[in-house]
Amino acid sequence: LSTEKEGYITVYEQGASLPVSLNFEDSTLAEGFYYYNPRRDEQWRQTRIVGGGGKSQGSLMFPNFENAVLNSTDALISPVMNFRSGTETTLSFDLAYAAFDERYADTLGIYIATGCDGVFRNIYYKGGTQLATTDPTRIEFTPNPNEWRREKIDLRDFDQFEWVQIAIVNFSSHGNNLFLDNLEIASIPKPAPVPDMVLSTDSICPGDTIQFLDQSINDPTSWV
Repeated sequence: LSTEKEGYITVYEQGASLPVSLNFEDSTLAEGFYYYNPRRDEQWRQTRIVGGGGKSQGSLMFPNFENAVLNSTDALISPVMNFRSGTETTLSFDLAYAAFDERYADTLGIYIATGCDGVFRNIYYKGGTQLATTDPTRIEFTPNPNEWRREKIDLRDFDQFEWVQIAIVNFSSHGNNLFLDNLEIASIPKPAPVPDMVLSTDSICPGDTIQFLDQSINDPTSWV
């Protein structure tokens, strides 16, 4: 059995520029984002039930309440991003979650990959009461406006990388619904490079050499 697909692979010269954001008000994901659902069961879905802090109608939800497959792992994967053009990069998002009870509690993990090795490293991992924004409930959870929390993750350790991907992973224990909204990956833009080349001398004879000392600032990446 063989399959042919046209335009299936896209090659980028560099990662997407920051900021990258999602507010889940549209029915489709922003360019480059995709869902990873290895078991082809329940997965992250966009919902029009409620938005972050009750300020909108759209959000991203994982239906752990109806997910009968214990220990399933499903992810929202970001596009490849370029962190090198800024500093003090952060990942922020609104979160709402209630566990079913002490036994059936789900977990949210966030992972980051740099370069082309495809290895994702954990940078955030919360489950149960640590993840919850309100008390457990044995009915299907839909958050009230006061049952949201803003999370902010420091990504400054990855500012030097031009190829970065983030995976937002739900580890399901058949607990209760998990909601995310207003996701943003942002940094403070670096100032433009300022060229400054100092000469070893301003007067030479034929056949002599001259040296240039580069005192340019703000991380230039090429010289002409």
